[in-house]
Amino acid sequence: MASHAAIPAGDKAHVPAAALEQAAEWFVLLASGEADAEDHRRWLAWRAGCPSHEAAWQRVESLSGRFREVPPPFASVAIVGPSRGAGRRRALKQLAVLLATGAGAWGVQRSYQGMVWSASATTAIGEQRDWVLADGSRLTLDTDSALAVDFGLGQRLIRLQRGRVLVETAPDPAPIARSIAVETAQGRVIALGTRFSVRQEAGTSQVVVLEARVDIRPADNANAGTILAAGDAVRFTRAGFKDRQPLGLHDTAWAKGLLMADNWSLLDLAAELSRYRRQPLSCDPRIAALRISGVFPLRDSDAALAAVTDSLPVRVERRAASLAIVPR
Repeated sequence: MASHAAIPAGDKAHVPAAALEQAAEWFVLLASGEADAEDHRRWLAWRAGCPSHEAAWQRVESLSGRFREVPPPFASVAIVGPSRGAGRRRALKQLAVLLATGAGAWGVQRSYQGMVWSASATTAIGEQRDWVLADGSRLTLDTDSALAVDFGLGQRLIRLQRGRVLVETAPDPAPIARSIAVETAQGRVIALGTRFSVRQEAGTSQVVVLEARVDIRPADNANAGTILAAGDAVRFTRAGFKDRQPLGLHDTAWAKGLLMADNWSLLDLAAELSRYRRQPLSCDPRIAALRISGVFPLRDSDAALAAVTDSLPVRVERRAASLAIVPR
């Protein structure tokens, strides 16, 4: 297969109108789901045949990957487009005009008839939510989490804005397979046929791999990328990696609504339970180093606290706007 030089998204260099119209034709054909193996071969040959062809295609790919604020009637054109006759030609002409003028900031919500789909999801404090994406991938959002999904021609991207998500990837139904990745403030985690979780923390991201592997790429250090295999967990910053360690019990149990503590400090347990409570929970420094093990329900943190007070010489003190674990 021919290699293609990358052109930055939003590149404003002149691309011939004829090449843009041809790229638009290829886009509609591939998005229609009617392209066969020979069509894909001819499409790759067309891209490799001329630099302007590749530039035109990357313009299409870049713009279609964003799909924001589409004005009618271009929405239906951009998503699927008529596949035959005069209607198809009109759709191609409209799309080519959008590409040539740079007015390609299209948007679509929850549509996957072609290869473009975008949506967003949030969870409240204490809430966990399962979600099936348009491609069949499955997400579990942890407490107080937010993400946006952007499926375009070139990628399947999940932007994790806060909190934690468990991802179980599905094979790509698009004619040309695309990688699926989770993006955080620190970089990108690219799935290699896998099940994994990503947590956005203050200044770092945590990745836990449950099945297969992921490729982790810090945002500011392209040379620091690494492959993380099943059974491993790591934190990374925009510059590189730290705290690589084996998978822990809690790394998998949270998605089932459980906190599994294995010789945790009481301070760490309180901090984790507090994430699932609207009323903040703190731990008195005098007992912060006490150790505890056990299985605690995340969806009923009051029951979890009752178990703590049964196990250790502590009590829960109710204050005006918070709770505190204090010595008994």
